[in-house]
Amino acid sequence: MVMAFFVFAQMQAQVNNENTITNEQNSSAIGLKTVASGVASFASGITSTASGLCSTTIGIDNLATGDYSVAIGSNLAAAQGNSIVIGSGDPVVERLTNKQTYSLMVGFLSQYPTLFVSTSPRYNKTGSIAIGNVVNEYGYIAPQSKLHLRADEGEEAAVFIESDSWESNDTSLLYLGNKAHGISADVQEGMMYNTEKNHVFKGGDIFVEDIDKGIIMKSPDGKCWRGTLDNSGSLQFIKLDACPGTTTSVFENKNNSLFDINVYPNPADNIITVKIANNEISKNIKLNVVIINQNGTVVMSKYMDGSSIGFFTGDLASGSYFVKVTDGHNATTKQFIKK
Repeated sequence: MVMAFFVFAQMQAQVNNENTITNEQNSSAIGLKTVASGVASFASGITSTASGLCSTTIGIDNLATGDYSVAIGSNLAAAQGNSIVIGSGDPVVERLTNKQTYSLMVGFLSQYPTLFVSTSPRYNKTGSIAIGNVVNEYGYIAPQSKLHLRADEGEEAAVFIESDSWESNDTSLLYLGNKAHGISADVQEGMMYNTEKNHVFKGGDIFVEDIDKGIIMKSPDGKCWRGTLDNSGSLQFIKLDACPGTTTSVFENKNNSLFDINVYPNPADNIITVKIANNEISKNIKLNVVIINQNGTVVMSKYMDGSSIGFFTGDLASGSYFVKVTDGHNATTKQFIKK
């Protein structure tokens, strides 16, 4: 009886609200002044039309004209086959229209999409993502990379990677290629550029604006010198008490550590073991363990689920290194020597 009532109500909605079904091959129109004119099409809401084969529209004043197209929201148009558009267009100026096959467009109160997902080039590949109105000369959304972001006029083209709590020394990270290459930032260390090889700058100058800051270089005897520019354009070097990254305090978190670590053997040859002294801590949290050289570069990185983990250090150059273990909020650092 419930099902019969539901079907009757839908039929009444089609009749009483002046809905139109112009193709009798399994098309359906419900709501107010909706039109389902495509074969096996479905239109619901208010003044919406589904004219494509197996097309679907749900909402207000939408058009689903492409075959197998979908429009969900208001003031939208899915104009090509297998196109999907979700959100709402500008109710006065222009609809938000997806005119590209096998793609998804999302936007709200605009004729331009905020998010666009392109088609895949083949079955074993994936598409690209555009954020903003990434249009080419022909008026189509065309991401130029896997992720392409374009700002609107007068807006910054910015990506904000925000840690949970900056003041508690959480780290914000951007990995490039692998976890040994990237950019990190936290309240204590500032900005760090990590790489397994060289820092190479191409096609431009390096500009140091603050006259009290300069370029730090290490001399062959292991001492570090900061060079600053005087008014005659000459570099003046002053010896530093310690090189950046050669003291434990550079890497330690200011917060009180919740755990202690042991690193052995020290000095090390081919293998070191990092062990958490408090086994209860290691059972309850996932820890990130990194090995850092004297230049502040992360040379190895692993996640530790248990109470200990090993690293093969045979490929490391002789010298001083640091093991830093962090749970995302607290950190402990120990120094070891590679023979």
